[in-house]
Amino acid sequence: MKKFFTFICLLISSLSFAQISILSTDIPRVNDTMRYSETTTGITAAQAAKTGVDTIWDFTNLVAVTQDIEKFYAASATPYVLQFGILNAATYGIKDDALNALAGFGSFSGIKIENVYGFYKNTSSANVLMGRGITVSGIPLAINFSPRDTVYKFPLNFGDIDTTYFKGTATIPSVGGISQEGRRVTKVDGWGLIKTPYGQFNCIRIRTDITETDSIDITTFKLPIPNNRTIYTWYAKNEHYPILEITQTTGLAAALTIRYKDIYRPETFYSAAKFNASRTTATVIDTVNLTSTSTGSPKSYQWTITPNTVSFVGGTSATTNNPRVLFNATGVYTIKLKVIYEGGQDDTTRTDYVTINAAPVVNFSADKTNASVGENVTFTDNSSGTPTTYKWAFTPNTVTFVTGTSASKNPVVKFNASGSYSVSLTASYLTTPVTVTKSGYINVQNVSVADFKNFAKTIEIYPNPAKTNIFIASNFDISKSDIAIYDILGKKINVEDINYINKSNIQLNISTLNKGIYFIKIYGENNTHSTHKIIVE
Repeated sequence: MKKFFTFICLLISSLSFAQISILSTDIPRVNDTMRYSETTTGITAAQAAKTGVDTIWDFTNLVAVTQDIEKFYAASATPYVLQFGILNAATYGIKDDALNALAGFGSFSGIKIENVYGFYKNTSSANVLMGRGITVSGIPLAINFSPRDTVYKFPLNFGDIDTTYFKGTATIPSVGGISQEGRRVTKVDGWGLIKTPYGQFNCIRIRTDITETDSIDITTFKLPIPNNRTIYTWYAKNEHYPILEITQTTGLAAALTIRYKDIYRPETFYSAAKFNASRTTATVIDTVNLTSTSTGSPKSYQWTITPNTVSFVGGTSATTNNPRVLFNATGVYTIKLKVIYEGGQDDTTRTDYVTINAAPVVNFSADKTNASVGENVTFTDNSSGTPTTYKWAFTPNTVTFVTGTSASKNPVVKFNASGSYSVSLTASYLTTPVTVTKSGYINVQNVSVADFKNFAKTIEIYPNPAKTNIFIASNFDISKSDIAIYDILGKKINVEDINYINKSNIQLNISTLNKGIYFIKIYGENNTHSTHKIIVE
């Protein structure tokens, strides 16, 4: 009786491990939706390569990191209905990441590659990749393969080996083109039992080696990018989707990606939405970059910023994965990111995450605004906040930095020629520059010390103190002199009632001035000048 029981167990075991044959009805069909989980750990490259007859592949220890749903669209439900729905009558299309490397380079060169689909024709004898649909800078294009890429020939049985070659090009108007070419070797190299968190199944194992080159042509420049990979696939009867699929890429981007058919696991979406800001303290003139670091491959993004006194700049919006934001009002902002996958969604909120301060005010002063040629002037930065860099500019630029440079905070400058100088200071806060310019701020006269003393000695101002009028007399011809009055704080006072009695006498009406101390500056005909204090009663 014991021997009979053992025989029955062996018989059941051998039946459960029986070889199977995969037909076209066992793989996806149009409008199928298949939920899968994805991870990058739990299987090594050596374990993935393990195969043979009557083999048990036990991967029940896999833990899902992300989860998604793969949809098999009718060509008419994609942006490429003309290219593959009408002209080539594809059975279905699926979203494809086969051009990720080119998409990255395209973004760098100003060409936006998106909405990549692979289009397949499924018959009872074969599953054929007919080409790919791509949108380049908003224009839907088709990479039609000729020869086409035969993925599987049916039925799939242990020991089958097939080799196929494929090649295709899409022309980008006024730019160049995108092309793919390569070879696919498919081998059914094992059969047995596979176990995953989803269940256990009789299966066949398929190894696919793809040697591929993706190229982007920009005018006369062509960039070929190797896209070689090995795909291990386990198929079971009537499941329509691989029980397990492992993709091993080579080269600089070498990686092992594991995904398997699964049930809904809500825990895989917990903490899937993640993001960072380029800075958390800024001003209303600073642009803040928000970057999604969410796990997996979200299908869409939604940013919510509270309060909503913000502007999305640089062509970005609240649905961009990495938007650029200008905060328009001071305060503390809370930011929320919601990411949506085919199979679920998640969101995360960072409360009081970004603090926005008022725009900085750039200002400066000089220890004197009237100087002689060759005289030193000290400039002092009076800007608010904490600038990170400075840049001084003078127009005309006939100056010499005596102490410091144009990048110093408080330089000392010598003016090498007479004239009226405009002074600009650009102060940068983080990466945002702010500039203030004072036109005609420094007046430089070509005068010697002796000339100044001689000119000053000839000036007589009376009466002083005065109430309504004062007189200015000189041994020099002052009929063409410029007269300026300043209050005790250095503010220039406009006085229009000036009467030139003769070449050496001037009458000045001061009746409009308030009581106090003032300074009269007189610029002589030969570029000399003299300053005198007066008192208005």
